[in-house]
Amino acid sequence: MASLAELLASSLGVLRQVQKDNDFMIVKSSEISRIHLKRLVDNNFLKQIIKGWYVVTDPRALPGDSTAWYASFWNFLTRYANDRYGKEWCLSPEESLSIYSGSSVIPGQVIIRSKKANNNLLYLIPPTSIFNLEASIPERLDTNNRFGINLYSLPEALVMCSPVMYKNDVLTMRASLAMIKDSTEILKILVDNGQTIRAGRLAGAFRNVGNDKIADQIINTMKRIGYDVREEDPFETAVTVELSSSPYVTRLKLMWQEMRVDVIQNFSRPKCNLNGKDFLARMEAQYKLDAYHSLSIEGYRVTDDLIERVKTGNWKPDDNDNRVDCPDS
Repeated sequence: MASLAELLASSLGVLRQVQKDNDFMIVKSSEISRIHLKRLVDNNFLKQIIKGWYVVTDPRALPGDSTAWYASFWNFLTRYANDRYGKEWCLSPEESLSIYSGSSVIPGQVIIRSKKANNNLLYLIPPTSIFNLEASIPERLDTNNRFGINLYSLPEALVMCSPVMYKNDVLTMRASLAMIKDSTEILKILVDNGQTIRAGRLAGAFRNVGNDKIADQIINTMKRIGYDVREEDPFETAVTVELSSSPYVTRLKLMWQEMRVDVIQNFSRPKCNLNGKDFLARMEAQYKLDAYHSLSIEGYRVTDDLIERVKTGNWKPDDNDNRVDCPDS
């Protein structure tokens, strides 16, 4: 009769086969038998996201550690939405802008738009959730982004986003506006749909960040066609933003403008009274912690070496020699 270690090793072998592709952090229950699934969950190699869906986790992770989940969040969302709606879905205009503008924050709730949706709230691993909104989606979806996820195009997302975004997420809006170098696509959407209020708001937003050219083009074009457009600045303060195809560059510059005074004030004061030896010891401890989190972000992949260690009883979750294997290692 097989030992408990041999049984777990056999389940890890099954998980390794599922992890062969690049999409190795999300597992659907149909890919693994019920017996192997339960064994992997019980031994903290898998964690349930919702019924039928699991994320691969490092069994050494501390309770409440959300690194693996946040690192694979968008991967799961894409697989879940494709499985449920096929290609007929996309994120909201607001979330589309967050992704375009380089935001790294995982939202507490994501809205998935689809005509096939039923307006239900789906709770994931806390504190995250999905709201499946029954709503139309753009005729042309954009999947050319770092997550390969269905988004509004950048121009259409700017047109369709809620005005509260200009107050609730100023950084995202300014970074998104700075990526627009030509008004053609935005004007086509505004003109085709007669979006006079949105046109006035966008013109004011572009003028706020120093792009008078696009602001004037929007106002003049809409008026020339016969629309009554009134320019409105949706921001509370004005900041000039340099055009940049990289939202990360824009984000860094905007963050520096906002935080510069505080940073300089804090750097001018001594932060601690540690001597050189104690300071280096603290740095070493922090380095190990950062390295662990970096590997967790890359993802936990089962290896032949791990399976052999488990099978022979030479593996324990809290053993520091059992390092996480990354996809490119």
